[in-house]
Amino acid sequence: MIATPHAVSSILITTLLEKLRLKNTNRRNFFWWIGVAMASFSSHFILDTIPHYDYSIAINDFSTPYKLALDFLFTLTIFLFVFWLSVKKSNAFLQEPIDNRHKLWAQEGIRYLNFLGLVVLGIFFAWLPDIFKILTYNQSGNVVIEYINKFHVQIHSRHYLAASLGLILQIILSISCAIIAKGVATENELNQQVQILNEEFEEVFTTKN
Repeated sequence: MIATPHAVSSILITTLLEKLRLKNTNRRNFFWWIGVAMASFSSHFILDTIPHYDYSIAINDFSTPYKLALDFLFTLTIFLFVFWLSVKKSNAFLQEPIDNRHKLWAQEGIRYLNFLGLVVLGIFFAWLPDIFKILTYNQSGNVVIEYINKFHVQIHSRHYLAASLGLILQIILSISCAIIAKGVATENELNQQVQILNEEFEEVFTTKN
């Protein structure tokens, strides 16, 4: 598949795992980082078993940077759709003034950076199998990478779709994953905002009493 469906699928995986993380705060953050990395990496192979369209990529092909740039731009657009719209919608909940608002936004900034880091990590690992294939051509000299490349070739679908049909189906898949991810991300934001507000009100109430 092209790069975008892999990336958007990893964004959906990240938002779903983030939802679990918010419900299991006793788990350390590295547990979720490892989960996002492993799930995103595995999702690449699962998607590649589905018949699809691929464009050719080679380091010595002058068109490769343009193809990757367009693919990356599409991924970035979907990421902004998921992240910024969910944040904007959830922040509309914060209408009432509360004490220690600077502390609230400090917490928010840290949480947003953590989620952003998880998304970037997921996208990187979702693209990693193709990165291995592009950079090594199965001649890396590294046993692990060679094994991954061979497994990638073996599991890859042998049925390729025409460019028009293949691209349309992958665009539909990407948009569908993005819509679901935005919904989950918005729910995560709202739940976290409510939790932070409750903690702030409890702190104010305890202080006053």
